[in-house]
Amino acid sequence: MDQFQDGNKSFINGAWTEGETGKTIDTVNPFDRSVIATLSLASAKQLEDAFDIAAKAQKEWAKSSAEDRKAVLTKAKEYLERNREDIILTISRETGGTIIKANIELDAAIAILAEAITYTGELGSIREVPSDIEGKINHIYRLPLGVISSISPFNFPLNLSMRTIAPAIALGNSVVHKPDVQTALSGGSVIAKAFEYAGLPAGVLNVIFADIEEIKDGMLTHPIPRLISFTGSTAVGRHIGEIAGRNFKRMALELGGNNPFAVLSDADTDRAVDAAIFEKFIHQGQTA
Repeated sequence: MDQFQDGNKSFINGAWTEGETGKTIDTVNPFDRSVIATLSLASAKQLEDAFDIAAKAQKEWAKSSAEDRKAVLTKAKEYLERNREDIILTISRETGGTIIKANIELDAAIAILAEAITYTGELGSIREVPSDIEGKINHIYRLPLGVISSISPFNFPLNLSMRTIAPAIALGNSVVHKPDVQTALSGGSVIAKAFEYAGLPAGVLNVIFADIEEIKDGMLTHPIPRLISFTGSTAVGRHIGEIAGRNFKRMALELGGNNPFAVLSDADTDRAVDAAIFEKFIHQGQTA
């Protein structure tokens, strides 16, 4: 746990960087309100700098070999596996969730990295497809998109951050990532430390700790990112959709809701009840 408490600063251009606002915010344990870490908050200017840095780093990272990208992702996965106990404790304390839930989340993040490793050979590949015009063929080139703007929520911070960051890096993109400050260590510092350990070149992953009052819509409106990845509320997702559409940016959105639990007539009712109870109580109903 202690190894992540020094990750209370933004990770910009490969360095743990003090926030320039002079403001701080505490991450607290929802169970007993004890302070876990005091975050140093970045400025709007630092966010702008992070996008500029990511754009420059991405140009070089896009030239990396599949083996280089595979090696980085493999070492990041190794970091999560080696530090399992500390990561589980951090997730549990920050989210107020159970140890069972923290294990599930860490395993999901490790699985995402394992899957992303299989993507590394896709970059630069060419696929030939038929053309509607006689005598012609079409070539589809798989190229990096560029810089990704990533925003993750508080409830499954490690998993929901990693599912954007790992595939993006595997395919030669760079990322500017803003985790929810309530779970900044689980959703930001753990991942930054994993890729720092893995030897990811500086600037390919930048993790920003900031409040909305300071950066406003900077993660959405900055001209550099080509895609906005967001998990959170429907209201915020609608806001992102309006801005992204106006600026012709791509989006990857997972928005909140309260899904029905359908039990069909041929189902095992007892098992369905057990599943519903598990989903509602494993993490305050946030997996249902």
